[in-house]
Amino acid sequence: MDYDILTSLKSDLIHYLINERKQKLRSDRSVQQKRLDEANTLTSDKQNLYESPLESEIEAVELNAGNLDIQAAELGTLRSIPEKERKTGVAFGALVRTNTTFFLIAVPFPEIVFKGYRIRGISTQSPLFQKMEGFKEHTEFHLGRIEYVIFEIV
Repeated sequence: MDYDILTSLKSDLIHYLINERKQKLRSDRSVQQKRLDEANTLTSDKQNLYESPLESEIEAVELNAGNLDIQAAELGTLRSIPEKERKTGVAFGALVRTNTTFFLIAVPFPEIVFKGYRIRGISTQSPLFQKMEGFKEHTEFHLGRIEYVIFEIV
């Protein structure tokens, strides 16, 4: 594939993922705020229940806060990817074209079809990244029963 096409694909993908994550984070924060507002209208347990509706709602809000933190961190990770930097090996921020699919090394996301290409996100903690970290173009390797061939890296 042409380097300029791959660079453009990577840039467009990063912007798409950032916008998608921003919208999801905004939506989830709105839901969180509604839950907080509803929790403020609840009163403490007057029936001596094991867990009052107020306690239950506060617990749900606290659990969701961790999810919002993860989403915000992933958004920051996507924003930190240098879009135009040429990678000589598999590293954070690389878009890697293999015989199976494209991989964006940044944040995990399930395989999507973007501009006609199958692309999957993996983090630097994933076993697949740890196996191929530093590999150059035209490298072949196995993970489990799957054989991968790295064709291009941007």
